[in-house]
Amino acid sequence: MRLTLQILRKDFERVWWMILPALGLVWYWAYLQVARIPSDGITMQSQNYGLNLALPLAWCLLIARIILYDPLTGDRQFWVALPCGWRPLMAAKTIMIAASVQIPYFIATAVILFARGFNPCAHVPHLLWKQLLLLFLILPALAAATLGRSMSQYLVLSIFVASGVVLLSNRLRMSLAEDTSWDIRWSLSLIVLGIGSVAVIILQFVRRYGLPSRSLGVMTALAAAAIYMYLPRDTSAAIYVALSPLGTYRQPYLRLAPSEPVSVPRFVLSQRTVIAIPTVIDGLQPGADARYDQISLELRNAHGESYRVEWLPTSQNTGENRPVAQTGAVNLTAQVIRFYDPSVWERFRSGPVTLRGRILARFYRPLESLRLEPGQQHNISNTVRCSREPIHFPGVVDSTMTWLDCESPEVVIGDVVVRSLIGGRANYSFIHGVHSLTTVFPQDPWLSPVPFGMQGLSFGLTSVTIVTPRTLSHAALIDYTFPGLDLNQYLVGGSARPEGSK
Repeated sequence: MRLTLQILRKDFERVWWMILPALGLVWYWAYLQVARIPSDGITMQSQNYGLNLALPLAWCLLIARIILYDPLTGDRQFWVALPCGWRPLMAAKTIMIAASVQIPYFIATAVILFARGFNPCAHVPHLLWKQLLLLFLILPALAAATLGRSMSQYLVLSIFVASGVVLLSNRLRMSLAEDTSWDIRWSLSLIVLGIGSVAVIILQFVRRYGLPSRSLGVMTALAAAAIYMYLPRDTSAAIYVALSPLGTYRQPYLRLAPSEPVSVPRFVLSQRTVIAIPTVIDGLQPGADARYDQISLELRNAHGESYRVEWLPTSQNTGENRPVAQTGAVNLTAQVIRFYDPSVWERFRSGPVTLRGRILARFYRPLESLRLEPGQQHNISNTVRCSREPIHFPGVVDSTMTWLDCESPEVVIGDVVVRSLIGGRANYSFIHGVHSLTTVFPQDPWLSPVPFGMQGLSFGLTSVTIVTPRTLSHAALIDYTFPGLDLNQYLVGGSARPEGSK
């Protein structure tokens, strides 16, 4: 214990000048979270986006500095020759990192919850979950620091790793994308990184095996990248379903519904060649509410030619030949396929075509609706708070615009559906997990304990009703096969001829 305290004192005297800026960033970030107001939502989103990058960088550099004052590689460290051992050193470094990174973050998240009107004691599991996410950042940074001899080596490695993360991950992209909350590739990659990092840390502290530790670190990074890049969508969806809540539910199935009308969004019809096959899902629970995501799709014609759609990461996807399963509140109304490449459409437009697909269905327990009054805050289900604020634009006819703001410490509770009325005509908007899919800066707020979603609704609103967030009851994979289809019969938009033909 005496040696541990001596190492702690020595480290604090050396790194206090780095601890203070890190603490300043944490508390500035906490101040922005506490002082957030709906009317300044876009500015707040951009500031949080920058701090979501600056804070992890500051923490990683601080961790590296704490470790590299007593490097674990080489044979000239003072603690190797002294009767010190690895246990006091490891205990001192662990306490130092916890005191300078995890404890300030825990206090800041609790303060944010309290200041935003949520009881931190009622959300202790949520705060601990945030600590676990932070730990998965600390472990790889700590493992990388144990493998280097100097800060210059660590910085080179950090730049290389950060570049790979930005290229592989779509979490940093500030663009609209499909809902991929079911995709567990990122979670599996973090688990692999965490396990490998713990093994590297133990090897370095206990045995200081430089070459085996570095080899293990490289293999761990490659394994995590391979999982994220190459794990099939079918496998990811199957694991998600296996981990979803269990229950005695009937397996739903998808069938053709020729008599059902097809409704396709206008922006879909603006794309090249669009077909919409009327479908309906049978076997649903009464009153069930669902969300559907296309997992796989394959076309096969009478000549034996097949075309399987490939989903690329957001950073690589150009939208070509990407099928979209149109979602409905209860029923899947149509299988929509957009053909961007005329040659693909020509291969399957004539003759019978067999369509095989898989859809992930997530079923929720619907809750009650609540009408929002202007200028008031409404607590929904004790976990979500929403407010409706009017914003006036001078010199504009009917200048009152509605600003909707929702926040909650439970981001995984489902979709917030906003039903508004404009001159007697219904208008629908969705805020996924209290994150608006239509804001300029959608982001993954992994640091914030109170994620928020904001949306500016149209002028002339006469009423706004919010459907409370839903809890997931179960999930299911729906496989279907439709043989003998004539795709020309389902053409709803675009041209049946390739571009340039007459």
